[in-house]
Amino acid sequence: MKKILFLLSFSIAFTSCNNEPLDPDFAIGTEDPTIPVDPGTGSDDLTLATYSYNVAAQVPLFGTINTDSNFTFTNGKASGITTVTTFFGVTSTTQTTIITNALGNVTALQSYEGSTLTNETIITYDGQNISQIVYNFIEDDADDYTYTFTYNGNIVTRTDADNGLTTTFEFDGNTNLIRKETFEDSLSIQAETLTYTTGGNCAESIMTGETNTTSTYAYDTATNPLKQGFINQYMLSFLNDDYDAQAGSIVAQFHGANNWIATTTAEGTFEFTINYIATDRISTKNSFYDLGEDTTVTQSEVFNYIN
Repeated sequence: MKKILFLLSFSIAFTSCNNEPLDPDFAIGTEDPTIPVDPGTGSDDLTLATYSYNVAAQVPLFGTINTDSNFTFTNGKASGITTVTTFFGVTSTTQTTIITNALGNVTALQSYEGSTLTNETIITYDGQNISQIVYNFIEDDADDYTYTFTYNGNIVTRTDADNGLTTTFEFDGNTNLIRKETFEDSLSIQAETLTYTTGGNCAESIMTGETNTTSTYAYDTATNPLKQGFINQYMLSFLNDDYDAQAGSIVAQFHGANNWIATTTAEGTFEFTINYIATDRISTKNSFYDLGEDTTVTQSEVFNYIN
């Protein structure tokens, strides 16, 4: 697995093309009242034991592509992932370990097939700030990359040593990512502007440049357990992502105060089917997309808690 969030980004790419964090106790103000929500009763402990994200795609010529990702947690933070992929009838299993330092910062992602190291990401810090990310794909050096970072107030600038692209990440006073923009020879080639509700959820993402799309996001009123589970990957999830990847979908899924339940684009509204247990906890989240031309994507998420 090249990046820890690759599978999620893969699925979201279909829907978007066709389709430090805030206090989770804040209320949100942009839920769609036509979408039924049953968050149940209150619960204080939403610490995850496991979380699974599974995608099944039917694609012409390729047939069925299944990817099952199962995250485990240590002390409430994501610490590993097992990814099982079936493609052209061949199944492979990858084990990824998320390594952190004494401060809780993610310092490495190491992926193995059996006992063989297949890829590794090394994250270096200057204090609490990420200063460098080095990715090494063992089988093909063409996929390797090195990112370096500089900081100026609320703007982080990333330089890709391999292609010379620079990407700026701008944050507001609440450390919400509000703009991401990539330049080639000082020319802007891709930009994304994000806006937020008062409750800390990403309300809208507007992408312009090589990709042009506007996405608005709707949420329930229950606390998103993924926010705490992936809190130490907040900055990493942006700074290690591709320049043309949509940051809004990552914010909505992993870093919103509440659970993401729908997205609206020019192609229409895509809703998730959400199930809750009676303690104000999301238990499952499912969706199905018919993308036309005999292409469909089914995704499912399962949340299991410590208590």
